[in-house]
Amino acid sequence: MKLKSLLKNSALGVTLAACAGAALAQSITSEPLRPVDPFDVSALDRSEGALPETLWRGSNAATARAAIERAPAPSQSAAVNRLTARALLSGGAPPDGAAGDQALAALRMETAWNIGFAEDVAELGRRTPAIEEAPDLSRLKADAELSLGQLDQACQTANRLKDGRDEAYWLQLRAVCLTRANDSAARLTEDLARAAGPDENFDTAMSLAYGDEVEEVEPASPLLLAMALNSNTTIRLKLDELSPPVLTALTLGEGPEEIKPVLARKAAGMGLISAGALAEIYRSVQPPETEGVAADLMAAAMNAEGETREALLFRAAESLTDPAMKADAVAEALDGARTAEDFMLTARLYRPVMANIERSGDHAILFARAAAAGGDPELAELWRERATTRRRRRRPPR
Repeated sequence: MKLKSLLKNSALGVTLAACAGAALAQSITSEPLRPVDPFDVSALDRSEGALPETLWRGSNAATARAAIERAPAPSQSAAVNRLTARALLSGGAPPDGAAGDQALAALRMETAWNIGFAEDVAELGRRTPAIEEAPDLSRLKADAELSLGQLDQACQTANRLKDGRDEAYWLQLRAVCLTRANDSAARLTEDLARAAGPDENFDTAMSLAYGDEVEEVEPASPLLLAMALNSNTTIRLKLDELSPPVLTALTLGEGPEEIKPVLARKAAGMGLISAGALAEIYRSVQPPETEGVAADLMAAAMNAEGETREALLFRAAESLTDPAMKADAVAEALDGARTAEDFMLTARLYRPVMANIERSGDHAILFARAAAAGGDPELAELWRERATTRRRRRRPPR
C-alpha cells in the first residue's frame, strides 16, 4: 500500500498526519486524574520521534480498533512501517471508551510486534503498569524478550504473572525456567505443560534446558529461539522466511554475529532499525588479515562481496583521512545502491560522513542528491552550491 493511500484512507494514517503538527498547538486543558492506562505508555521518547499525547483525541474505541486492524503489518514500504510504528509506540490518552480495554491495548502491541519492532514491544511491556494482570500483554512482552535472547527477563515476566498462569504457554515457559534453575517445582510444571498436548518445539526447548546436546534447531517459536541462543546451539535460519520481529530481534539481540550484517541491512531496509543501528553493526565487521587500517579496509572492501563489502566500505569511509579517498568511498557505496529505497538507506547511513567531507567538486551532485534523500536539506543545499560553483568555474569564456 502506498504511503499516500494509507494516510488518506485509514484513521491511523490521519492520526499520523495530524499529530505531528496540529496537536502540538492544542491548548492545555485540565482533566480529572484517572488510572494509568496501557495507552498512556510510550516506548519512544520525544527525541526518538514520539507523537504528542493527544494522538488518539477525537477517536473512540471502535475507530481506533478499525484503524489498527487496517494498518499493514508489515508494509513493503520502510516509510510506512516507521510511521505506523510511531503511532503505535507513542503514548497518550486512550480513545474515548477504551480506558481499561485490554484487548485493544493488546492489539496495539501485537500490531507493533507483527511489523517487526521487537525491542520496542519489550520496552512497551516493561513500562506498562500492572502488566502482570494482563496475560495477553504479558505474553507479547515475553515473546519479545525471548526473541531477543533475554531469557531471564522472560522468566521474570512469567513468574510475576497473576492471571492466566495455567495456560499452556506459561506452563511451558515456567517449566524451562525452573529446569534451568534446578528448582524442585520443575518436574511438576513440566508434567502440567505436557498434559496440554504434544509440542515438538517444547520438547526441544526442554532438551536444551536439561543440557542435552542438540545439533541444530530451527527457531519455530520464541521459547525455542531463546533456548538456542542461550545454549550456543547452532540455529538453522532461512533468511527469506524470517518473520519481521524475529529478524529484528536477531539483529539487535543475541543473533549469530557472522550474519548480523545481512540481517541488519534487511531490517534497516524495512525501516525496522535505524541507520545508526546499522552503522554500529557494520563497525563490528572485521576484514580478513588486516589490522583495521583505513587503506586496508578499502582494499578488503573491494575484494569482498555482499554485506561484508558494504560493511567494510562503510568502515573505510569513516576511517579514511584523505578527503578525496573518503569521497570516493562514499560515492562507491551510493553508486552501488540497487533500488531507490536502497539509495535512501545508504544516504542515511553515510549522511554523517558526507557532512564531514571537505566539500570539493568531486561527486558534489551525487552527494547533494544523497543528502536530500537522507533527510538533510541543509546539507543537500551546501553540496548543490558546491556543484554549481564548480560548473561556473569550468564554464569556458565567450
